Amino acid sequence: QIPIAVRIAAVADCFDAMTSTRAYRKGMGIERALDILREDVASGKLDGDIVEILAEIVLRDGLLWENEPGLAA
Repeated sequence: QIPIAVRIAAVADCFDAMTSTRAYRKGMGIERALDILREDVASGKLDGDIVEILAEIVLRDGLLWENEPGLAA
């Protein structure tokens, strides 16, 4: 019942939060972040189709932004 735009934003926000370097921690690699997103799918927290589309894009094309060091898988 959650609108598709909200489901997309939720997946994107989670991925960004995990892979972005913050003042208090280094961003994690792409593969680890995708594993965590898939765990969230298994527990019903995120839309599995959207997570897999994101995974396909970032694994094929890499990150969509390159302005922060340490984000490579």
